[in-house]
Amino acid sequence: MAKKIKFPLQMKNDAQVRDLDELREHFDLDKAIGYFLDGKLLSWLEARYYDTEADAVRALNKDDADVHRRLCEIFGVEYHAEEAPKIDVEAVEERNRRLGELKQYTSDPAVLEKVDQVAFNQEDLADLIDEGYSDIYLCNNSFVIPLRVRNKHYIGIGKAEAVIRSQECVDFDELGIRFENVKFDEAYEKKLHRLPSSFQCPICKASSDKFAKDEKDDSKWICGICGYVHKYSMADTSKFFSFSDTANQTKWECDICGYIYETPSETLPQGFSCPICKAPSNKFSMKQ
Repeated sequence: MAKKIKFPLQMKNDAQVRDLDELREHFDLDKAIGYFLDGKLLSWLEARYYDTEADAVRALNKDDADVHRRLCEIFGVEYHAEEAPKIDVEAVEERNRRLGELKQYTSDPAVLEKVDQVAFNQEDLADLIDEGYSDIYLCNNSFVIPLRVRNKHYIGIGKAEAVIRSQECVDFDELGIRFENVKFDEAYEKKLHRLPSSFQCPICKASSDKFAKDEKDDSKWICGICGYVHKYSMADTSKFFSFSDTANQTKWECDICGYIYETPSETLPQGFSCPICKAPSNKFSMKQ
């Protein structure tokens, strides 16, 4: 017969308690109430055959105003009314529901501890952004990422998708936005494998849709009008193309070839060079 795994309870000062003596020594009323509400306290007692205490906990009513004192009495610890936590039962139950849903996609304890930073839908994402979290977990859903909100780290759980509503490739480094284990939506993925719409052939001025990718070299694009070959690698240059869904774009013109670059800021990205003639950023002039 397989040995039954007995999990400890985490109490005061993160102590891992495995028997009643340890529970009494490190008793934390706030955490004990939480374990009572999510059923872990009863399971912990039953697994260790503490039948008397298990029966007493089973008889407790979560809506009883005196539940804190009665829980202390069960374990023989002193009760201090002024230290009793004010438990929002509905909030605890909702957190436990979210925790249960999260466990369907991960068993990582480090992630489970951050269930309050997990978005399961777009409304959750909006709430977490409004609450000021920098690290936000996106769980098994599709999320529209607000590009005007900077300095965020989005971490995917399950099949998480980031929807990027932008006509051009986004300079995520400039925005301070990072993604981890998150895929982009199909429409934005296609943008990552084409020339920027603002691009023009430096020879015949043909628009970007007149270019076709070289079948033998993914980094080369050939103008269908004049045959000009443009070397362009998204891995190297996509970060320089800022999103176009913000107002007041600043236009910069290359003094060498006339290429126009748009950015939401009044400075060019560090290390920027013209994608046409490779001129450095100091060869660009701001257009009024």
